[in-house]
Amino acid sequence: MGHPGEWKTLELITREYWWLGITEFVKEYIKGCATCQTTKIRPPVKVPLKPNEVPNRVWETITMDFIVGLPESQGYDSILTVVDHHSKAIILSPCKATITAEQTSQLLMDNVWKRTGFPLTIISDCGPQFAAQVTQELWRKLGIKQKLSTAFHPQTDGESERVN
Repeated sequence: MGHPGEWKTLELITREYWWLGITEFVKEYIKGCATCQTTKIRPPVKVPLKPNEVPNRVWETITMDFIVGLPESQGYDSILTVVDHHSKAIILSPCKATITAEQTSQLLMDNVWKRTGFPLTIISDCGPQFAAQVTQELWRKLGIKQKLSTAFHPQTDGESERVN
């Protein structure tokens, strides 16, 4: 038949009955009610946001992202944006939308790391060029910590998103 909640059920039962521990019994009964467990709406658990650490020097932490869907110019239709988390300096590298993980790594070596040196941390989205096993292995061997943002949380790599 159901019940109207813990306190109302207790009030209705105590109109006709009473025994030692009735309050605890009703509380446990309501807590274990299968119907309530399947239909009760609970508020979602919110995990507190943890901001990215502030780097101590320039080019220690970088964020990366692609701008795709641009009109073709000199054979390129996309741009790799690399932003320094400390100084907000930007390096833009033209590329194609079909770029692979290996080509992305080469683009970084040729256009970014030759000028800035290797970063300690790279923040990017979960694009296939950044999440590929080849890229992860390369960064692991270079001693670079990789931080991939979660889906629908562009604030993780906010610098590159603002540049884009």
